[in-house]
Amino acid sequence: MKNINTIILVQTCAAMCLLPVRYLLAPQGSNGYATLVSFSLLSSFGLFLGRVNRWNSWDAFTHPLALFHHSLDLLLNPTTALIAFLGFFFLLQGLGYALLYHLSILNSTSITQNSNS
Repeated sequence: MKNINTIILVQTCAAMCLLPVRYLLAPQGSNGYATLVSFSLLSSFGLFLGRVNRWNSWDAFTHPLALFHHSLDLLLNPTTALIAFLGFFFLLQGLGYALLYHLSILNSTSITQNSNS
């Protein structure tokens, strides 16, 4: 149960970090969804590298070629575990983002209504 709580906390934090991205990209004519999807897939892949394949963040500096080759091999020959992991965490981040986005809309609506009364 401890691992599930940690996963939910990490994914909620990831969604919170992605929330401002949409607002930053909106004035530039982009709705930001492509960027959010890209960030979510990349972070899910990074989680897979760390949790399943046991790569650490410093391996990007100490063993960059080995990490690159391993990542490329995973992307060119995806396993069922990789696809399931990416799908699960992508959906978890998406649900977390949608929840936080709608909560922020509700919050801004209630603030606007309170300031008008």
